[in-house]
Amino acid sequence: MARGGHKQLALLDRETGGHSGITVECLRSGSKLRSVGNGGSHIGADEGFELAKATLCLKGYTLYNEVWNDQPPLHTFLITQILKHISPSVLGPRLRTSVFAVVLLPIHLYR
Repeated sequence: MARGGHKQLALLDRETGGHSGITVECLRSGSKLRSVGNGGSHIGADEGFELAKATLCLKGYTLYNEVWNDQPPLHTFLITQILKHISPSVLGPRLRTSVFAVVLLPIHLYR
């Protein structure tokens, strides 16, 4: 951690009412997003499989007939649309995951 990092964490802890651990985890997730290039790392065990399904759908293959899928099609559809309209790299789907986490985490914490 950089010099003064503990002081910044203490400040975050005071400002967020004790949720600095969540803040740190969000920052770690953000740093993991940067490792997209040069092979990077996988977020989750089946990230590559989900990207493969979305890529096949993007190329015109249909789910359940030509592409095996044991999940409801919404997730694959969203990833396909992100790859098609926003970013053809893995960064787009990873950003979707991060945005969903940022939206759903406070709902879970403050219900």
